[in-house]
Amino acid sequence: MPTLIRPACPQDAHALASIFVDGWRFAYEGLLPRAFLASLDVCERERQQKELIERSVRAADYWLRAADREGVVVGVCAFGKCRENNSENTGEIYALYLNPNNVGQGIGFSLMQNALAQLSYEGFTQASLWVLDGNSRALSFYQKFGFILTGKTKHEEMFGIKLLEREMEISLI
Repeated sequence: MPTLIRPACPQDAHALASIFVDGWRFAYEGLLPRAFLASLDVCERERQQKELIERSVRAADYWLRAADREGVVVGVCAFGKCRENNSENTGEIYALYLNPNNVGQGIGFSLMQNALAQLSYEGFTQASLWVLDGNSRALSFYQKFGFILTGKTKHEEMFGIKLLEREMEISLI
């Protein structure tokens, strides 16, 4: 079944919110508290997605892509200018999530290819991302693209939960 990677549009907000919530529950099971994952709210996330979709329309350095299979959104990737690095040459993959029922079907691969191609087209010579410590599935996926761990880590508090994240980078030239 072909997958269309396209810019997210306002009508995608609910589907993207569901993908983020279900994607977090799938990807971070055993890594984040179960009660926290259960508390994630699609309606709250939908409001955030509407704002991010609007930002992707207005901003020249932020993109939000939807993976569409026969009119059903099954994945999402957000990317743009690197938030951590002051270099104008570094882009960042902010998020990549799939509907858990679609993992292993090449959709994540298509989303990542699209994001890296767009970043390269925009003149970025490298891309970075942050992976949650212990998320071996994501680490392996990113390594297949050529991302390498830089050794840089950061401690971040999100939703009252302390997280350790590891930076990965890839050259786009």
